[in-house]
Amino acid sequence: MGMESRKILIVEDDAIIAAAESIILRNNGYDIITVLGGAEAIAAVRSRDGEIGLILMDIELGPGKDGTEIAREILRERRIPILFISSHSAKEIAAKTEGIPSCGYVLKEAGDAALLASIEAAFRTPGPDGHTPPPGGDGAGSLPGVGVTRRDARG
Repeated sequence: MGMESRKILIVEDDAIIAAAESIILRNNGYDIITVLGGAEAIAAVRSRDGEIGLILMDIELGPGKDGTEIAREILRERRIPILFISSHSAKEIAAKTEGIPSCGYVLKEAGDAALLASIEAAFRTPGPDGHTPPPGGDGAGSLPGVGVTRRDARG
């Protein structure tokens, strides 16, 4: 999936948080699909093959599988960039997402600017298909000053 799709799938079990994220992202020019659980996320990816340019995945999705497990399932079938979002500490997130090809993570409390910067970076991060890294970057590392860490999407 390249930059041609600016549609974001938000996977968030809290409907209020999902609605707030949707408003922020729509107001910044993104097309949004929102689902409230893992099974719905998998179904959305399957039914919208090629439409989704990025998945914004909450790690804690309530009872059942968490966001990391759902991300692994999706990545077995599709190559879609995933940006994790969580209210947990960076150390906890890093441990949970270890080994999952992703565009990194952003802490929920980092704010709107950090979320938007992370999403823009995720759209530029090279994926498993070898898209070009952002200018001046290698697709890995951190974005200074916004509380966001990215990992190389190639794992």
